[in-house]
Amino acid sequence: MLVYVATYPRSGSAILRDTVLLNWHRATSNFYATATWPEEITLLPSTLPSASPELTSYRHKDGPVRQMLASPGRRLLTRSMRERLADSPEHFFIKTHEPPPADPVEGEVAIQLVRHPAAAIISQWKLHAATHDACPPLPHFWEGSDTGGRWDRYHLAWGAAGMPLFRRRFEDFLHAPMDLVPALADFLKLPHPERPVMMTAEEAKARNPIRNPIRGADGWMAQISVAELVQLWNRHKMVAKEMGYGMMGVMSPFTPPPQLVYGKKRALPVSPVGSEVMDLPPREDRVVAKPVATPAVF
Repeated sequence: MLVYVATYPRSGSAILRDTVLLNWHRATSNFYATATWPEEITLLPSTLPSASPELTSYRHKDGPVRQMLASPGRRLLTRSMRERLADSPEHFFIKTHEPPPADPVEGEVAIQLVRHPAAAIISQWKLHAATHDACPPLPHFWEGSDTGGRWDRYHLAWGAAGMPLFRRRFEDFLHAPMDLVPALADFLKLPHPERPVMMTAEEAKARNPIRNPIRGADGWMAQISVAELVQLWNRHKMVAKEMGYGMMGVMSPFTPPPQLVYGKKRALPVSPVGSEVMDLPPREDRVVAKPVATPAVF
C-alpha cells in the first residue's frame, strides 16, 4: 500500500507522521528533500531480498526492519514505482503537499488533516518569515503562490482524486487526540495498538520550537486585519463551509464523504475568486471575535 500523507502546509502533517511512527514503527519518506530522522530511527544496509536503490532499510526503536522510499521521493515516484509500492503488502508512507496523481493506482490511499484556512495560511506565512531572509506579503499565500497552492483547490483536488481518503479536521483532533489512532488503524488496516501513543505538544515544541511554537488556537487572529480576513475567507469559503468552518473558526461538525472507488473521480466545482511562529505585536485592527474554543495547537 502506498500512503500519501497529503496535508496542506501547517495543518498537521507532522501529527500524522508521528502517530504512524510511534504506534506502528513506520517512517514517512519526504517528497521534497533528504529527510532527517529522529535518533530512534536507525538506517540500515539494504540486505532484504527486495532491496533496491530506490528503497531504504530502517528500524524504529525495537521494531522490525522495514523499508521506505528513499528521500527525496519526487524523483522516484514514477508510475511503475507507484504500482510496485501500491501492490506491496507493506505500508509505504510519503509526505507531500502536491496535488494527487492524475492516474490513481489501486492500492494508493491518502491520509489528511484539514485546518481552518486562515490558521493554516497565516502559520505558513509566519514560518516562511522565520526561516527566510525575505518573505512575500500575506496575499501571496492565500492566493496559492507558495507550497501547496491554494488552500481550497488543494482540498478539492484530493477530495476528487479517485482514491480512498482519510480526512479529519485538525481542530477535531485537538479535542480528542487519541481518537486518531484507532481511526487510522481501521482505515489503513493496521493492528490496533494495545497502548496508543501520541506525541505531546511539549515534546513537539522541544523537538522544533520554530515549527511547533504552541501559541494557542486563536493566535492567528492577532496577525491579520478584518479586511485581510474577509479577503482570505472569500477565496476559500466555499470549500471551508463544506468542512464546517466559518470565517472565525469551527462552526459545525464535519462528516467526511463516503470513500470513492479507484478511478471514479468527483467533478471539481468552480472555486470562487473572491502563525504562531514569531512573537509579533498584535495588529491595531486585529480580529477580536473568537471561534469555538480549542486547546493549544502545534
